[in-house]
Amino acid sequence: DVVVYQNVADRKPRIPREAVPFPHAKQVAFCSYAASASDLLGWDAVFTSFPHQVSRIQALSPCHYLQLAFDPVALERTKALQPKVAGFWGVTPEPIPRDLWLTFVGGLGYEHIWKKGTFDIGDASSVFQDRFKWWGYGPTIKPSLKATYQGRAWGKKYYEVMLRSKITLNRHGEIAGEYANNMRLYEATGCGCCLVTNAAINMARILRPMHECVVYRDYVDLARQLWILHHDDDYRKEIAAAGHKRCLTEHTYAHRAKELI
Repeated sequence: DVVVYQNVADRKPRIPREAVPFPHAKQVAFCSYAASASDLLGWDAVFTSFPHQVSRIQALSPCHYLQLAFDPVALERTKALQPKVAGFWGVTPEPIPRDLWLTFVGGLGYEHIWKKGTFDIGDASSVFQDRFKWWGYGPTIKPSLKATYQGRAWGKKYYEVMLRSKITLNRHGEIAGEYANNMRLYEATGCGCCLVTNAAINMARILRPMHECVVYRDYVDLARQLWILHHDDDYRKEIAAAGHKRCLTEHTYAHRAKELI
């Protein structure tokens, strides 16, 4: 009934409809990047998580805003890997400790994608170098980033880092403009981290600033907010718990499936 494309460039609009696979099916795309106009033309529906791209795409194909989300199955699969201990009530999984104070997992460098975000993360690594660790990829020149690098973390290892993190940093790429839109917003809160992210005009639609996440406006404000969290552990736990609750009650793929239908 429906053929879904993750990459809009994979469908060739110049090929006659009868010549494409499943010609009678609805041709639907999920597009969360700045695709070319020719690749966005002629779809039955396009879904995007970028609010500021909707009007541009709407001029080419029917377009709908659909936020990203979190899948709780990631928690189950990650926790299933934990060592199990025998106790009075039987064998139980060893809990994952929150033993990482401040983390970042993602790409850095590549100035055409994350110029400002790399600067923010690099500044945090300098100020909190003794308590900061990051996993990911990309060219990094700053000595403090090289000193705190832990290698790559994909799949279950990524979620294990999130489950071990008390605070995790997020930054948006230049493509997001003034809006909040990336997976880490949902993955971090879904795993119960205290999320610290750059401010965005639509943040309240996702997470309530300073209640369900901590937002910063520049690198000075970022350092200030981290110092507050450093000295007020109860505040950090309140933010993390509220963000976790909001994510699981509004931002799972089960919720998105209902919106999609």
